[in-house]
Amino acid sequence: MSRGYLLTRSPHSIKNCMLQSTSEWETRNSYMSNTLIELVKYYVRPITRRGLDIGCADGVVADAVKASTRLTMSGVDPLQKTRTISPGGSELLPGLANHLPFPDSYFDCAILANVYEHILPNLRTPSLKEIRRVLIKGGMLIGQLPNPRFPIEQHSRLPLMGFFPRSVQLRYWKIAPVKWKPSAQFWFPVTIGELTDRTNELHFERVLIRKFGYPAEVFPVSLRWLANLLENVIRCYPFAWQFVFQKT
Repeated sequence: MSRGYLLTRSPHSIKNCMLQSTSEWETRNSYMSNTLIELVKYYVRPITRRGLDIGCADGVVADAVKASTRLTMSGVDPLQKTRTISPGGSELLPGLANHLPFPDSYFDCAILANVYEHILPNLRTPSLKEIRRVLIKGGMLIGQLPNPRFPIEQHSRLPLMGFFPRSVQLRYWKIAPVKWKPSAQFWFPVTIGELTDRTNELHFERVLIRKFGYPAEVFPVSLRWLANLLENVIRCYPFAWQFVFQKT
């Protein structure tokens, strides 16, 4: 998971007051992890007692799930160069969602948290097929998908980013007063409806889709009044959707 840039006073202080600090960004990640863990604990039946985190980064989510559920966790990430063990004891491997280095029916659950929007459009169906392959019958696909049209786009953390075409997004991000800049792994605007349609075609059963929002503590201090004011609006127009699909 990426981390925020700790902001200090500068000529850009007016702009910077609208950006998240490191602690606010970490609060955001912790809150997301905890809500996904609750879904794992509620919906996953431990048969193999193994779970997979796809797009695991440095294993923070995998370790949190492992500590809370006693599942043996593995993770795959295209940026992982070799097999390593995370600080919490999860196995982290190089891998892509459309090519998972595991046998058939190996996991009770797979986690896809803020990853689906990074998958190339032509690889979305192959990736979901591959996830289905490594899940046991009755296994759960659990995750989160950001709302691409939320006023503050969640990858860049910049206002209105998701409303612009790709060429404008890149220019906007490059001139923005932030240290995190576009990487080779960009994202694509994709909605929960698109994901639901694909999983339905591949014989996943929809178990849960819910709107998801963050507490005011994840917002820059200068914007928390606005977050509180818009709390009811955010319930209708969410930051993200969280989902649970079951392999039938």
